[in-house]
Amino acid sequence: MKFSETFPLRYYMNLGRRQDRRCEAEFQFESVELMVERFAAIDARWVKHSRGYRTKGKYACSLTKRLIIRHALLSGAESVFIFEDDIVLHPNFHQLLEQIDLPDDWGMLFLGGQHAIPPIGVSKGLVRCKHTVDNHAFGVRRPYFRQLLSALHPGPLEQTRERLSSDRQIAQLQANIPTYAAFPNLAWQSVGLSNLLDRKYSNYDIDGDQLAGARCLTGVAAEMFGGTRYSGLGNIILSHEPPENGAPRWNFQEPVHHHSDTPPPIKVAILLVSESPPAFPAAWNSWISDARDECSIYVASGETNNRELGPELNGVQIPTPGNCIGDLRIRLNLLKAALIDPNNTHFVFLPGDSVPIKPFSSLSRLLRLDPRSRILRTSLAKKRDSNPRFFVSLNGNPWIPPRCWQFHPAALLLDREAAKTLAEDDFTELFVEVERPEECYIGTVLAMKGFPFDSQTNNKEICWSLKTNFDRLTGKPHEIDGTLAAQMYVSPSFFAAGLSPDHKIEKLNLHRNEK
Repeated sequence: MKFSETFPLRYYMNLGRRQDRRCEAEFQFESVELMVERFAAIDARWVKHSRGYRTKGKYACSLTKRLIIRHALLSGAESVFIFEDDIVLHPNFHQLLEQIDLPDDWGMLFLGGQHAIPPIGVSKGLVRCKHTVDNHAFGVRRPYFRQLLSALHPGPLEQTRERLSSDRQIAQLQANIPTYAAFPNLAWQSVGLSNLLDRKYSNYDIDGDQLAGARCLTGVAAEMFGGTRYSGLGNIILSHEPPENGAPRWNFQEPVHHHSDTPPPIKVAILLVSESPPAFPAAWNSWISDARDECSIYVASGETNNRELGPELNGVQIPTPGNCIGDLRIRLNLLKAALIDPNNTHFVFLPGDSVPIKPFSSLSRLLRLDPRSRILRTSLAKKRDSNPRFFVSLNGNPWIPPRCWQFHPAALLLDREAAKTLAEDDFTELFVEVERPEECYIGTVLAMKGFPFDSQTNNKEICWSLKTNFDRLTGKPHEIDGTLAAQMYVSPSFFAAGLSPDHKIEKLNLHRNEK
């Protein structure tokens, strides 16, 4: 969409006494090279009656919008776009707008807003509005000018029934007027002194995400890209059926568990990803031997031919192409392969050089007590606080809402519900420009689909890493001594990675049951 061509008539509302806002608004427009004409807003101080609105300020705001729309109607304009003067525009405003395909039936367009009813994902960067408030950046098409003028028309002086604010009246029209909105927001309100409320506030955070009622946006991001929202219908088993037209099809089925006083059975699928054919330490053989039939191994490596994984490591091996997105897709294929087995209840992503550092019985006991996923997550806000130079918009996908970005170690544990939710859709194309996608894909996609992290995940790590414990002189990992071994053992992790090739950690028998 070419914004200037779609909306040749563009105004921003500004009170004559708010020169501070005028300067800031014009700075925002100039920063994105957008020509917007100032429209002198009606000052509530010169309004005699509120005409049914709660305050004179709300009536003055509504009257200003009405005057702009009436001017557009009388001038013969095909559309008009209205900004408020406390606007903040996305730095990539035009580039992102050009990627939006506005449907032919559009009647109103919001570049940002606060959704009170869940919108419907339409296409990349666009949702269909059901009830969206805040009019800091919205446009109207000519066929609907008179409907807005009628809705904003003030009542009689004597009316006693309180009128809704202008943005809520316009929101009510969205049931009949095809209304769309940019998602995530490309425009939002800055934090500043409100003329209507006489205090500083904003309905949006620094990234433009709405603060109130954000729950109604659950799963919208996934739906916008053709995916599905999290349904929360319980665990679903994945089975592979013959391809149709050359495309593999994955069929989900509900597992059956018989009611019993005993805890449900646990079976862990270990998903190992390695750039080269993995050389499994002896610790794995003994660990799997202790697990018996409660564990299975799935391997992806740089080796292109299947080979025997050893007498105990009997699983599935898948070749990997050796690039970031290719490796990420292989991780998903490993997960789908593991989901085919209806007995697998948990899935552990691990790097190829990892080793177990606690007995399988400890992991099994924990999962029986707390079967939730274990993902050590960091939000975008916390990531940016710890590293001010970090900006996802510079190396990621700006259409993924900031609130959805979740960063985590590549090693993590998923329960079957989270694994099924992740495997339903393939969003890897969205992460092509993202650095180290394996450290954000799983958490971000689950957030996009609306997976309830707070109740369904444990914010704990599953794999202890020695990558930061290098000897400054040699640049090599420290040898495993009693101190490091004790750190591993008291950590919440059950595996370790990044150890030196000759670590010989199995001699410490951390991974074996005590006899």
